[in-house]
Amino acid sequence: MKRRDVLISGGATVAGMAFAGSAPARASAAEIAFDVTDPVANMHAAVRMMGSADGTATYGYNRGRLFGMRPEEHALPLADWEGCAARVFRPREDGAYDMGLREWLYFVDMETGEPIDSMVNPYTRETIELTPFRGGGGFNHTFSTHGQGRDGRSEFEADYGPHVYDWMVADGMAYLQIDKFISFPAYYTPDRFPRASTGPVRWEMQVQTLIGRLDQLNDPDRPAVETAEVWIMKNDWMGFMKMGQWAGHHIWRSQGRKAMTVGDLPAGFSRRTEEVFPGLLAEVEAWSA
Repeated sequence: MKRRDVLISGGATVAGMAFAGSAPARASAAEIAFDVTDPVANMHAAVRMMGSADGTATYGYNRGRLFGMRPEEHALPLADWEGCAARVFRPREDGAYDMGLREWLYFVDMETGEPIDSMVNPYTRETIELTPFRGGGGFNHTFSTHGQGRDGRSEFEADYGPHVYDWMVADGMAYLQIDKFISFPAYYTPDRFPRASTGPVRWEMQVQTLIGRLDQLNDPDRPAVETAEVWIMKNDWMGFMKMGQWAGHHIWRSQGRKAMTVGDLPAGFSRRTEEVFPGLLAEVEAWSA
């Protein structure tokens, strides 16, 4: 079956879960086994959808596309990418979680799906380097009723109070949408990198939709729900574009699923990760243990 046939057929299967039938509707108390208006219950349920509430590592695999968008112009596809976010949520005595995060990402050719390390910027016509990214390692994030925060970065975080998430259900599936508003000091500062920098602070908005089985979410003895994910982000130009002074921004979009072990990650992704970051999977597996 061709990719186009999958997209236009009556349903699609992601992470072993079938999606078809009625459209999602806002969850009611009769459908979800916890109080959807309680920020504490929302926090614990969100952790089970994103990772695992018992301190076990999970691995969020995603594949997507990076776009550029300028004022009064249609978006341009720039490159595809693959990545993973390894997460560990460790329960704390105050009821919140210490969150460990390891992330990596590399770019792939939009036709072949194989890793690439350069591309022609369609705006400037320059050949630019596409540097693979890896980050994280410590438990320097907190996940609480106020969402995810990074230790020592409170002055950059938008706090909209205790979170009550937008839960929806359809055909035995639960849908969780998490909106994230993020800012942080820029790595490429205007004084040192005038072409790459968009300013002293970088700004992002992310929309993460997690989809899992309702019976698993409603099982209080299950620390992790098997989930598929759709993710979208709008952010400032990346430094490698060398367009810091240009009006415009990026749109990122991806889809993927949560793997419960490194061995559950897609085989092709694991192979490509080893090509780009030799030894990284074993390192992450040891870290998460």
